[in-house]
Amino acid sequence: MPVLIKSLSPAKLVIVFVFLLGLALEGQAQDAIRKGRVFFYWGYNRSWYTKSDIHLQGKNYDVTIHDAKGQDKPEPVDLSVYCHPERFTVPQYNYALGYHLSEKWSIAGGFDHMKYFFVADQSYKITGYAQTEEHPEVNGEYQEDLVFIPSEDFEYEHSDGLNYVFLEGTYHQSVWMSPSQRFYLDVNGGLGAGLLIPKTRFRAFDHESDNRFHVAGGGFNGKLEMRFTFYRNFFLQTAAKGGYLWMGNILTTSDPAEKADQRFGFLEYFVSLGFSVPLNKQ
Repeated sequence: MPVLIKSLSPAKLVIVFVFLLGLALEGQAQDAIRKGRVFFYWGYNRSWYTKSDIHLQGKNYDVTIHDAKGQDKPEPVDLSVYCHPERFTVPQYNYALGYHLSEKWSIAGGFDHMKYFFVADQSYKITGYAQTEEHPEVNGEYQEDLVFIPSEDFEYEHSDGLNYVFLEGTYHQSVWMSPSQRFYLDVNGGLGAGLLIPKTRFRAFDHESDNRFHVAGGGFNGKLEMRFTFYRNFFLQTAAKGGYLWMGNILTTSDPAEKADQRFGFLEYFVSLGFSVPLNKQ
């Protein structure tokens, strides 16, 4: 987690500051009426990942790429994509459906669609062995040998994507409210856990596979968010979310004997728009 903290931008540190300020001001601002309300939000994210070891296994190879770098691939802002009824799920998106158990606590289930792309065209330390007939030039044993990995020969990506299906609990704290109680600002913090359901694209030399969606592992997360509610039923929020993901069953080809495993920390930042409605008249 220290690596993730160092990667926080000033904008995300503001979220942390406002959250702590909210705790200090608790009781000084009138709290919002949240209990019994259902809420939903949809938004888009950017994501960052720590270095990780990628372990690749097959019938004729067993290799580990040490300290592999990964990055996301955000879609450029284009209304023809983000506002298109058939393309708005192409970018990296987030959504959740939740329920306020009380004025302070809510529970929600959601889906974070992140994307992960291995950074090729650089040298990595490799451990393991390869013994293939198709490409004898890579055969041999490796003991943390420094090997250049070109993008034209190797691709590894959770591009459709790095899908995190989660359940989380959130604490809500009001820090400002208008006299009409129709506009208010909350700072919220939460914890969650979930499953990883990626669709992995893997290419090594002339072999390429775009695999199926499957449960590859799990993870846990913490989040800080700032939510501005307007006209009582609508809200705009920004959030920073970080955690740890482990995937021990990544499908690389259609052969069940060939797979990968990987573990890494992540940090994402997203902006979303949502609404909330009471289940009963108040």
